[in-house]
Amino acid sequence: MKQLYRIMTILLLFCATALYAGGVEENSNQSAEWVKSLNRNASLDADATYFNPAGTAMMGKGLYLYVSYQCILQPITLESDFDDNLIPQNQQEFDASQNAYYFPNLYLVYNNWDMAFSLGLMAIGGGGGGSYPEGFPSVENTAAGLARFGTGSPVGTFINGFIPLSAAELAAANACGNITGNYDVDANLEASEAFYSFQLNYAYMPVKQFAFSVGYRFIYGYNTYKGKFVIDVEGDTGTYTLTEKIDSTQNGMSHGVIGGISIAPLAGMTDVGSLIIAGRFEWNSEFILKTKTKKNYIIPSVAEDYHDGHQSYRTLPMVVAVGANYSIMGIHLDAGLTYYFNKYAYWNGLEDDYDNGYEVGLGISYDVITKKNLCENLNIGVGYNYGTDGENDDTRSDTHIGLNWHAVSCGVTWESIPGLKLTLGYVISYFIPDEIPGSVEGLLPYSTEATKYTHDIAIGLQYKIL
Repeated sequence: MKQLYRIMTILLLFCATALYAGGVEENSNQSAEWVKSLNRNASLDADATYFNPAGTAMMGKGLYLYVSYQCILQPITLESDFDDNLIPQNQQEFDASQNAYYFPNLYLVYNNWDMAFSLGLMAIGGGGGGSYPEGFPSVENTAAGLARFGTGSPVGTFINGFIPLSAAELAAANACGNITGNYDVDANLEASEAFYSFQLNYAYMPVKQFAFSVGYRFIYGYNTYKGKFVIDVEGDTGTYTLTEKIDSTQNGMSHGVIGGISIAPLAGMTDVGSLIIAGRFEWNSEFILKTKTKKNYIIPSVAEDYHDGHQSYRTLPMVVAVGANYSIMGIHLDAGLTYYFNKYAYWNGLEDDYDNGYEVGLGISYDVITKKNLCENLNIGVGYNYGTDGENDDTRSDTHIGLNWHAVSCGVTWESIPGLKLTLGYVISYFIPDEIPGSVEGLLPYSTEATKYTHDIAIGLQYKIL
């Protein structure tokens, strides 16, 4: 019975608890310009507020306003290879999605006296929701295993071994007879995660070739989890139904410190182009989310992880980002590397199972020069990025699907009038399919192949007010 008890704790809300099993992935797509080139760590536009805060001191004097909007769509397919001859499954393929229909950013930069002040309002992580209308392989496979293990046992006596039933409930369940091995699962979950932040930076350029910055970031996180799990256990004289509903929220605050440097080694030189080399460092931002709920859960795993007052550790890991931009004869080359020190984050011990993550890429764009007014200042560009968030076989789950990716982007920037830039960008990310290992209480191993893509469409507008 102890083994069956453990099986049931895996069954219900295994997927929901996995939603926070790990740290917050920090989003790099903080502007339409990033969507266009995938590499902005040496930016000298207003999005330098996020990517290269020291570089804001190297911008031209004035007041800059930048706003952007992104729509991010990520379809997901999970396909299980459970041994259908041993444990027949009712469902093997599951479609899901994780989307962010609105992902806004706003930056404000004021540059004067060889220094700059900048403000950023953005979603630092999350920014969308996950929808799992068809359930999860872990739930389906565990339910199939339960039905198989319990075949021939009285329904009520079997269930009472891992979920205490009242005398009336026990009698009603036993009235369904002995378990036949047939079952049905109706599982769905809707989850939303949003981490809103504002960032303040001060940058100073003591000499023309060098600038440094210090900054502060505040983050507020608010997550919601709503779902329903219904498992029908068939007996030879009736069917007994187990039901659990999920309705929980999490919120919390975090503070972080950001430092940066920006170097222009070719400043003052002619006919050699311009070169910007930049670096950004973000300290760990401790992040603890507190759970709130108005209902009492009867399933042990739910009662432990989603009771009112439970704390979830979502510290943003330390980040080191470096980048370079070289421009000559209308050609702009951008290269960048962002490294995430996951193993030094505090995720209540889970950080030990993660690898460090990184993103590396290259972008190129070209200034189109013609005599037509509409194309007087038109820039077209493409970019490539490869990355990993540090996920592996020990950290992946049905809802926490970290896979390595390749991303390819394209976009245009049009300065219709001096000081007003419009950017349109699109990026498609291909995640390398990989398997999520699992088992029914360690007795029946199986794996789930995860496949997903991301489509990111962005529009951004920068205006030099003064």
